[in-house]
Amino acid sequence: MYERKGNEIITEAIDIMGDSISFAVTDDGMLSDNSYTYGEAFMSGAEDRWNDKEARLIIEFYGCGLFNDEIVCRTDNGLERAIVRMIQAVTALEEYLYSLPKAEDDK
Repeated sequence: MYERKGNEIITEAIDIMGDSISFAVTDDGMLSDNSYTYGEAFMSGAEDRWNDKEARLIIEFYGCGLFNDEIVCRTDNGLERAIVRMIQAVTALEEYLYSLPKAEDDK
């Protein structure tokens, strides 16, 4: 379930910081986290864990993309489907950043 306020979508899903996961609807019909996940990683001390290659693999698994540190998803197949994919991508990336043991080759 979600609430739409203008170009912002606020979901009932909660991120690792305890905030509602929200997205912006861009002019070209994409959803974007506006680099929130990336910014939180750096503000919370997980910047050493951020790896663009690994982040991209995780995010793309859920049908989303990483563009200029933003998680993005097309809404061509429906807004609700894109919202679910974005929530999954954000949650999986947060799991990687904050919960899983760091591998030796993470850099």
